[in-house]
Amino acid sequence: MLSMKAADTGCISPGLDEGRALEIMNSLKTGIMLHGPGLELHFCNDAAFELLGLSEDELFRRKPFQEGWQIIQHNGLPYPVKELPAAIAFTTCKPVENILMGISRPQTRDRVWLLVNATPVLDTDGEVK
Repeated sequence: MLSMKAADTGCISPGLDEGRALEIMNSLKTGIMLHGPGLELHFCNDAAFELLGLSEDELFRRKPFQEGWQIIQHNGLPYPVKELPAAIAFTTCKPVENILMGISRPQTRDRVWLLVNATPVLDTDGEVK
């Protein structure tokens, strides 16, 4: 889906294969996560695993943003699931940008502060794919 969308906009050659696109995304220092409509995780690049302090297996086994996730707002209050950037983007069909979130990392027993953006991918009817 990513390479087709990018090819449709003329940003990436239609000849770029999926393996090369994944290689490029994994080389970025910015964490990328792709969620489905139920906030289930479909893709996560290496930087996201590193930032969250979780292995691929650990992250894909977790339920999306449910028990075990300790996510706080900039004021220290817990983040309600319905107010997470991805949830808002899916609900409103609009991008959510520059949201500060604190996420506890179980392996290192610390908290990482992330600046989060969520951009829904829409179909031709303006609905989330």
